[in-house]
Amino acid sequence: MSGKRNLSHQQQRRIRSRQQQWQDAAREEGHDGTVVAHFGGELLIDYPLDEGWEQRRAQPRANLGGLVAGDRIVWREEENGTAVVVARQPRERELQRPDRYGRLKTMAANIDRLVLVIAPAPAPQPTLMDRYLAAAEIHGLSVVILLNKADLLDEESMELLEEVLEPYRDLGYPVALTSVSEEDESVLPDPIDDSATSIITGQSGVGKSSLIRRWLPGTEIRTGDLTRRGEGTHTTTTACLYRLANGGAIIDSPGIREFGLWHISPENVIDGFPDVREWVGHCRFRDCRHHKEPGCALKEAVEDGTLDPERVENYLVIRDEAEAGRTTN
Repeated sequence: MSGKRNLSHQQQRRIRSRQQQWQDAAREEGHDGTVVAHFGGELLIDYPLDEGWEQRRAQPRANLGGLVAGDRIVWREEENGTAVVVARQPRERELQRPDRYGRLKTMAANIDRLVLVIAPAPAPQPTLMDRYLAAAEIHGLSVVILLNKADLLDEESMELLEEVLEPYRDLGYPVALTSVSEEDESVLPDPIDDSATSIITGQSGVGKSSLIRRWLPGTEIRTGDLTRRGEGTHTTTTACLYRLANGGAIIDSPGIREFGLWHISPENVIDGFPDVREWVGHCRFRDCRHHKEPGCALKEAVEDGTLDPERVENYLVIRDEAEAGRTTN
């Protein structure tokens, strides 16, 4: 028994040693790059070249773990011309969701901002918006709420949308308006006109893909080069990184559309609601559930207009789901 355990430790040490050797060699001889997309066993990476970005396919070295869009990597070219990713730089931030087996899976890495796209139609759903915003808060991402299809707004619909947006404005979330019908297709909304890496989110039909095409006219990821058996068709199910002319990047991930918070512990759900968190712990009873208990600080804050009742309700629903271990999309 002890011999097997010792052998296992030795194997782990050898693996770590080889990884360190690869990383050291990569830093000396390799090139910096970023994962654009991951298709099966192959990667699409990009790297700076002639004041722009060049893309190429690459093979990941074994034992690097799963690589995702946004990962900063080191790669080098083999004698046969194949690009090989030999090291992954530490991740600053990552967005995760459980896979169908309940295991946490990283969807995208090194993200700075979550862009939540809404539109007049389909009508915004505050319950869904709060899930996205809570995910951003928990993962340490800044947020921009982007109202698309602004050209469809009239006075009446704008008033209705302002009622939805007012609680989020009060919380300090920036709101920007845009439309894919604008004549200047190169214009980015001011809150994302910088060098940050953003992940674009929102319910189906709000125009996320149209926005990306507008911001990147004529730009396509060359997925056809990635496989001989049509794996490029997986673009609808894998996260892809797009470079913006201003030096920033946009990650479009279909997986984020089903992103939930069921993998977050009930105790940590409150971190996604900083306005509600301020009142937790001030109730009469330490074990207050914030439903019908007397002396509930959250209930009193709602009654005096300090807290938005829908935000409190959405927090309680998500917390209760986390406690029940239910999956919600």
